[in-house]
Amino acid sequence: MSQVAVTCCPDGIVVASESLLSYEHGRAHGYAQKVFPLGPRLAFAAVGNATMPDPRIDSKWPGFGAHLDTLTGGKPVEGDPGTVAERIGCFAVDVLQWLTDRPRGWETLAIATWHIRYVVAGYDAAGGAGTIVTWTATAAEAHEDERLSTESKGKAALGVFDEWPPRRGRAVALSGAGGRLRPMPGTRTDSPSAPSDSVLDRAERAARRVVSLACRRFPRACGGPLQVLRIEPHRGLHWVEKPPWLPDA
Repeated sequence: MSQVAVTCCPDGIVVASESLLSYEHGRAHGYAQKVFPLGPRLAFAAVGNATMPDPRIDSKWPGFGAHLDTLTGGKPVEGDPGTVAERIGCFAVDVLQWLTDRPRGWETLAIATWHIRYVVAGYDAAGGAGTIVTWTATAAEAHEDERLSTESKGKAALGVFDEWPPRRGRAVALSGAGGRLRPMPGTRTDSPSAPSDSVLDRAERAARRVVSLACRRFPRACGGPLQVLRIEPHRGLHWVEKPPWLPDA
């Protein structure tokens, strides 16, 4: 499993994920790209069984995200995020049907239940408000789950947290030594935002917080370096935190 968090506000969109590929015998085994730029103003991210490379299926299977080059022809994508997400949904159904038909033995039943949950976020080339669209695809069908707009604040979580986890407040207690205040065990401290923080900065921190929380609570499913990018109306898509092993495109 994985964790993707997406936030939006009038200033832009933030897409964040972790990088863990698999966890076996008490160790992390490799990292994978989970956030993909589709074009100068569009990004894609996904969670689910078929999104990661899997040698059981094919030694050359790169995972669904990397396989999107088959759909895009390796060219930058522009257009309405909702329309792009629908095209990806049709493609995902074809890929999942292919994966279901390919394996033999006990794996056939397991892979028949595979699914992909994904998000397409960004701006239409014509301008206007940004859009976040989440979809679910199986071997039978693909359908839209949720749609958010940068005209108001919004957030979406896909993965081990399939809904945005509530943020715990601050709780303190008197220390027995010296009467100093300290955070109570099991709670988190919420620091106030700096006056210079933009709304987009706070949106980015919220996305990072959810991904980091998933890594702490589910270390066998999530972990590794964060992948974080922003999409802004005038600046377009740019990486904020990018592991060095990710491709430049």
